[in-house]
Amino acid sequence: MFTFSQDLDLAPRSVILTTLFARHYSGEESTFQAVDNILSGILRSLPAVGRLSVINPMNPKEDSARVGPTKPTYLAFLSFLRRFSDIWQLLSDATGIQNVAATLKKLFGKTSLRWSSRTR
Repeated sequence: MFTFSQDLDLAPRSVILTTLFARHYSGEESTFQAVDNILSGILRSLPAVGRLSVINPMNPKEDSARVGPTKPTYLAFLSFLRRFSDIWQLLSDATGIQNVAATLKKLFGKTSLRWSSRTR
């Protein structure tokens, strides 16, 4: 499961996540496709040099991601994005409920999966 529970100081600020998701959401009807396209869009927008800029939509003069490209928080965020995206891609190839469940567990943890199965 992907969390920052071991070191909360490395967790990205929610404004960064919501801004990036809003920037890359294209009105997809499928949740899977929306997340897939958002992750791909974020990864494509990463600069080869420097760091990703996340401009606050309410204040265009403010960069919400104001950390250097080698700061531990930025590097942890990049690592999280890449690992999450890699495992997310496995969902499209997963067949059978057990394989899908195992992949979802890697992404969201056992508790989330158990909760979703109880709501059916």
